[in-house]
Amino acid sequence: MAYFFTKLLLYPLMRLLFVKKIIGLDNLPKKAPYILAANHASYIDGVLMFLTILWHKNKPVHILIYREFFKTWLKRFVFLTWYRQMQANHSVDHAVEYLENDELVGIFPEGGRTRTGRMKKVTGTGIAVLALETGLPVVPMGIEGSYELWSRYRKLPKFKRLVTIRIGKPMRFNLRMNKKNYKTVTSRVMNKIAKLAGNEYKW
Repeated sequence: MAYFFTKLLLYPLMRLLFVKKIIGLDNLPKKAPYILAANHASYIDGVLMFLTILWHKNKPVHILIYREFFKTWLKRFVFLTWYRQMQANHSVDHAVEYLENDELVGIFPEGGRTRTGRMKKVTGTGIAVLALETGLPVVPMGIEGSYELWSRYRKLPKFKRLVTIRIGKPMRFNLRMNKKNYKTVTSRVMNKIAKLAGNEYKW
């Protein structure tokens, strides 16, 4: 029920106020499970990912969110209990469980939001471990304009349609799980995301 009203009320509002274009919806696999990976520049990135997929695929995305976000009981209730999001704690076990149950998982490999608008170096292995452990496709998503819309330095967003969301073709990786391949997978995914987002990833 929560998903139904969220989809019905918030997606049209998101499109009206913030998002000017969504490109590449045909690249989303017809069936779950799969992993969505996007750049992270704004407070609103998770909402953009969640509502876009909920509206067009009628399925929720279970997103890994940094632990510091859940400081209050209200946030824990709304996001963990009601919307079934996940608290990132250096483990992907919970995400793997969702994927094994034919659900969708979303991840922002950079971790926290960029401070400059430029994509950050990925220091964790979450996206690579998820992709290699499950063998599932990674769908890259580039979010352009969200930093200008609502960076970490703004208390409130601009009410302008500044955001373009681009969804790339699914990426599959048939590699063994080791440090070298984690780096390879992360680099390939992030470079694709950067291209979709009109950004750069140089590490």
